[in-house]
Amino acid sequence: MSIDIKYDGNIGVTFTLYNEFSYPEVVNACKELFASDDFKNIKYWVIDRSNSINYNLTTPQTRSLAELCISASSKNKELTHILVSSTDLEYGMANMFQVFEDKTDWNLLSFKEIESVYQWVNDNIHP
Repeated sequence: MSIDIKYDGNIGVTFTLYNEFSYPEVVNACKELFASDDFKNIKYWVIDRSNSINYNLTTPQTRSLAELCISASSKNKELTHILVSSTDLEYGMANMFQVFEDKTDWNLLSFKEIESVYQWVNDNIHP
């Protein structure tokens, strides 16, 4: 699998995508997260694509993922969704994803480096 999932206790979760991840892998990981008992309580969800070598999701697939998130947002309205994108293409797609996902109450953030995410989480989520 090209996705590593790590929980920060019951506070947050990070999906780290490696190499060439596939759309079905991302959809399945999202569905697992959204179906878990932990999802309703987590404060942040990071998708880190800085270790992937090719962003291979199409615009319709990106929209479909956003719709999946919109549906799941009713279970957790307080979530901060963070996208880490190291290339300009991924960063642009992250911004497009945020436009698609705008129907959620989630706080949507984009970063270019995972270190900036850790700092943001430490400053804003962890006591």
